[in-house]
Amino acid sequence: MTVLRLRLREPAPLDGRLVVRGREHRYLSRVRRARPGESVEVLDGAGARLRGTIGSIGPDETVLVDLAPPAGTAPPLERAPVPLTLALGLGRPEPLVRIVRAAAELAVARIVPVRCARELRRDDRALDSLVERWRRVASEALRIGGLARAPEVAEPMTLEAWCGVLEPSSGRLCLDAAGEPLADALRQHAPAPSWAMLVGPEGGFEEAEEGMLDERGFRRVSLCPMPLRVETAAVGAMGVFRAVVG
Repeated sequence: MTVLRLRLREPAPLDGRLVVRGREHRYLSRVRRARPGESVEVLDGAGARLRGTIGSIGPDETVLVDLAPPAGTAPPLERAPVPLTLALGLGRPEPLVRIVRAAAELAVARIVPVRCARELRRDDRALDSLVERWRRVASEALRIGGLARAPEVAEPMTLEAWCGVLEPSSGRLCLDAAGEPLADALRQHAPAPSWAMLVGPEGGFEEAEEGMLDERGFRRVSLCPMPLRVETAAVGAMGVFRAVVG
């Protein structure tokens, strides 16, 4: 059975009733053509999950009723995925958006826009718009996989600044076509409480940046020996990471 999932932007209701307007109402009424009585699942992006039914649908709003945690009790705990931060060098918007969408579906904990020497320059307004779009895409991806938590999309940082705030104990990976096979590197690496994966801009890193990454303990890894587009390599690498590390 197809699940109707919504992204909750307001605090979770205490009385089991929620009035939905705007984008989520249009999604139910126009995109999914939902009807009263259908089951819905509401996610708040911070880990909460509620289930209920559609009470009514009007021209401007949908009323959800009987919202409560699944089965009235906390669901059984599953092993949480290992925290992964994805840092993306800025480039063309559309490939980056596709990477962000996949990152949300693969339970990436945090996405950081990273400013590198070789990037497509943007003014502050364009950069703010890009980051807001990433946040919207990450949130909407919850409807696909049913994950209860959306990735945090951080404010843009320089590459050096981002490297400076990484946890000392984190595993560190940098995608590089000439790097060692990713799966082998993950299996050989000592267990780490969290990981950081860096995807550079389409123009690659400058020599000084590569030297800094080596000094900061980044391991250069590749998905396969064939030349790949940035988005293909990034999405494939996240999938391999989840398959090997969990």
